[in-house]
Amino acid sequence: NECIELKYDMQSTAITMPKDMFGMHERTSHILQAVRDKAGNDALHKSDQKRQGLDGMDLELGLELKLPRSVREISDEGAALNHCVGGYADRHANGELTIMFLRTLSHPETPYYTMEVANDLHIVQCRGFRNNNANNPKTEEIIEFERRYTEYLKALKAERKKAKETEKKRMQKAKAAA
Repeated sequence: NECIELKYDMQSTAITMPKDMFGMHERTSHILQAVRDKAGNDALHKSDQKRQGLDGMDLELGLELKLPRSVREISDEGAALNHCVGGYADRHANGELTIMFLRTLSHPETPYYTMEVANDLHIVQCRGFRNNNANNPKTEEIIEFERRYTEYLKALKAERKKAKETEKKRMQKAKAAA
């Protein structure tokens, strides 16, 4: 299936019956993952335009919210925190939703919490290790961060709406003048 997806010549015995089947499978798996990562990253960078202003810091709480730089980072986040965010990577890359990484300022590269933000600018979920099961509940710090970020998203939504209305009026004036 990987060879078919990579459009290899399936009539060639070098492809269908290699001397080292395991080695060939490893190679095709790595190639295919690189192709998928590139396609996902290209889509991610296009969809990042509408995500401007979603990242930021709360110095008082010592937390930073940042966008993933690649689809691979989203998968790695899920593996590190033992939750399912890796399954959201394609939808994030395609702009259907936004995945954000919540980090402590003291350890900005260490996965801490993962947040999903809907395109209409509200928090869908914010999960830590193992989805914050009974043995690992959300801290007051995270609950407060979610409250503050919700207020920030409301303000950002209003700002974007106002900018859109201003642009619409400008276009109408330009159209009327022409």
